[in-house]
Amino acid sequence: NRPVSLQFREANTKMVFEVLARQTGINFIFDREVKNDGRTTIFVQNVPVESAIDLVLGQNQLARQVLAENMVLIYPNNAAKQREYQEQLVRTFYLTNTDPKKASEMLKTVLNAKTLFVDERASAVVMRDTPEVLRMAERLIASVDVPEAEVMMEVEVLEITRSRLQQLGLRYPEQVTISPSALGADA
Repeated sequence: NRPVSLQFREANTKMVFEVLARQTGINFIFDREVKNDGRTTIFVQNVPVESAIDLVLGQNQLARQVLAENMVLIYPNNAAKQREYQEQLVRTFYLTNTDPKKASEMLKTVLNAKTLFVDERASAVVMRDTPEVLRMAERLIASVDVPEAEVMMEVEVLEITRSRLQQLGLRYPEQVTISPSALGADA
């Protein structure tokens, strides 16, 4: 993390890495496809070593992989070399609520995952990819592997007989008689 200063105009890229190696103690290993005729122009003062390395790599379409604390591999930044050198991990996702075939289809579609294995018996999906892609896969699976929504109903059944119903409340008379009133007859 100590700062370095570099001043080069159209210098051979490997020579720039040689100077960086002497200043920092970092050993640089080059892939056989890194060109010997690469040129670098860089003028930086007191920048972190990592930033200086990234600036030189960016000018020459190169990438790096840290092999040890003081050892860095430099390789061409193309898809084939990235697949060859990129760190890959294997992760098994155990599913409880989602069909493993559907989960693997989702991972293939959304993340463009190519190395997948579906174990239907164990309800699991095994995936090999970079750590970043595995983290995204973990989030995706967590978002779809949820239990289905349930509706809980509490029902109480009551039985009432009609004779009991009649005993409750008001009792209406069964007969009504109408007779002429004595007051109405005198008038």
